Parts: sequence; structure tokens; C-alpha cells
Amino acid sequence: MATTAKKTAKKTARKTAAKRTTAKTAAKRTTAASRTPATPQVTERDPKVLLEDAGYAAAGLAHDVVELARTLPGRLEAVRAEDLRARVNKDVEGLLAQLTTLLDKKAAEGRKVAADVRKDARVARLLDQTGNTRSQVKAAVTSVRKTADVTVAAGRSAGRKQAEVAATQLKGATTSLRRSGQVVGDIAADTLD
Repeated sequence: MATTAKKTAKKTARKTAAKRTTAKTAAKRTTAASRTPATPQVTERDPKVLLEDAGYAAAGLAHDVVELARTLPGRLEAVRAEDLRARVNKDVEGLLAQLTTLLDKKAAEGRKVAADVRKDARVARLLDQTGNTRSQVKAAVTSVRKTADVTVAAGRSAGRKQAEVAATQLKGATTSLRRSGQVVGDIAADTLD
């Protein structure tokens, strides 16, 4: 009888200690949680941070998928295989039909939007100017790179001549960039009016 009383006393002491420990742990978590700074909304975050967070979120989702794949065989054993196959086939067919309908609908909308954008004179003007700018910048970069190569290979006089060509092309690229900016500003002003 004394042995039973000792065992009961030990169990009660363990339960009480466990409750105290759990309460302390909960209090520590609450205190730690109250000290953490508030996380800014997605719209308030820096794009680089948001992109990094999106990468981590994708990794977290991939981890969830792996965990689901690990536990899925055990879960599937509980469900009758034939009922599951029939249900999955039906669901897959329905989802594929919905996907096909949605894809066709959105593709038609996208074609219409693209055609409307192509018809807009402002867009054509912007594309024409930015195409010119892209060519000018590409030529300027090539010319600057050649300047370094020619200077090293041929000496000062050839390097000076190539540097003059590079300076001219850089000036043209700068002018073209400025015009592109003006075109964008003009288009924005036209759009707002």
C-alpha cells in the first residue's frame, strides 16, 4: 500500500512540474512574440526583399509537397483504391475541361488586347523610338569596348581615333535616350489628357 502511495505522489509531482514548465514556456513565447517587430505589408516591401521572400515561400511550398508525398502512401491505404481512382479520374477530367475553357477565354482576351495595343499610334511611336535607342546604345557599348582593345593593340594614335568614334556614338546614344524619355513623357501626357 505504501508503494502505491509513493507512485501516486511521484506521478502527481511530475504532472505539476510539467504544468509549471508548460506555463513558463508559454509565457516566454508570448514575451518573445511581443518583442518582434511588425512585418510590413507586401505592398510596402522593397521589391528585392519581396522577390527574395517569394523564393523562400516557393521553397517552403516545395517542402510541403515533399512532406505530403512522404505521408501520402499511408493515407492512401486507408482509402479504397478503386473508389479513389474513379473519383480522381472524374475530378481530373472536370479540371482539365475547366482549364481548357479558361485558357481559350483568356487567350482570346489577350489577342484582343494585343491587337488594340498594336493599333495605338502612341505605342508604335514608343516602340520606334526605343528601337532606335537600343541600336544607339548597343553601338556605343561596342565602340567603347573597341576603344580599349585598339588602344592596347595599336598604341595611342589609333586609340585616340577610336575614342573619338566612341565619344560620338555615346553622344548619339545619350540623345536617343533623351528623346525616348521625351516620347514617354509625351505619351503619358497624351494619355492623361
